[in-house]
Amino acid sequence: MGLPVVNIGSRQEGRVRGPHVIDVLPTTDSILHGLRRALEPSFRPSLAGTANLYGDGTAAERIVERLKIVRWDESLVTKKFCDLRDLHIEFRR
Repeated sequence: MGLPVVNIGSRQEGRVRGPHVIDVLPTTDSILHGLRRALEPSFRPSLAGTANLYGDGTAAERIVERLKIVRWDESLVTKKFCDLRDLHIEFRR
């Protein structure tokens, strides 16, 4: 949507974020700085043309098309066991 977002704190740390997200610390000074940046007249226009990291808005249509061709039988709902030891993953306790 091209709207600035001020993300306060570390809850979203490690997640993919677009250039519209301004990460700030949970302090008054940091939050105010983030809000000032988001409200700068040049910030919003700088977002024009940036790609949406979450897709093109046509996921529902693609899901419907896929569901039309999927084979509806037991294999769809039968879970398969995967022994993680076969993947040579070391578990730490």
